Amino acid sequence: MIFKFVSARIRAGYDFSKYDRYINFKVTPIKKESSHIIERMNNFLFQLGIEADKKLVRPFFYVGSKELSEVETELSLVKKNKHLIAINISAGAKIRYWQLENWNLLLQLISDEYKNCYFLLLATKDDRVQQKQLASYLGSENCFEGKLASIQHFAAYIKSADLLITPDTSAVHISSAFGIPTIALYPNPEWNYVSWQPYRVTFKSIKSSTENVNDISVQEVFIKFKSLINEIGLT
Repeated sequence: MIFKFVSARIRAGYDFSKYDRYINFKVTPIKKESSHIIERMNNFLFQLGIEADKKLVRPFFYVGSKELSEVETELSLVKKNKHLIAINISAGAKIRYWQLENWNLLLQLISDEYKNCYFLLLATKDDRVQQKQLASYLGSENCFEGKLASIQHFAAYIKSADLLITPDTSAVHISSAFGIPTIALYPNPEWNYVSWQPYRVTFKSIKSSTENVNDISVQEVFIKFKSLINEIGLT
């Protein structure tokens, strides 16, 4: 529809036959099974003769100073004595949700082995019940419930964390923008796993054997957590 109605002098698109009548500059796609989405976007521009500064080829997110200040004030006491681990339990699709029992068991395992970890629980309004339930399992001395008044607050919480665990790629992109080490959970297929990885940040990722994140075991995530903690020196 965009090709049809935009009267641009140059109309570029991937070299697919269905675009032939709309475009006058063809771009050769690179395989999504073996490339990150950012690399594909950058390659598209490169074929148009636009070479981006390598420093710019990464996710960016502009967080509001007001929201960041509010969040930093909320978390200031905790961050003086603890490592802040952000736990995002919400996701954009049912297949990306990890059961509450899995989260609870994982966080108990982490608490038992790493006494200096404190959990920042993040969830959308639709998942507030699950967020509160998880908080009740852990106890107020071990966790804080993030109040997501806006996407800006969500980003500010992630920016304030020492590490993020998430099954949702919106949080992955934000953590990559701020350089926050990340553990990301993915469903199959392979192209989805490769395309939406954390980018230019220290991370560990886990792909489910099925099209459902819930089939990833607690032990798999805990092993990745221990590995990432050691790698970034957050002990």
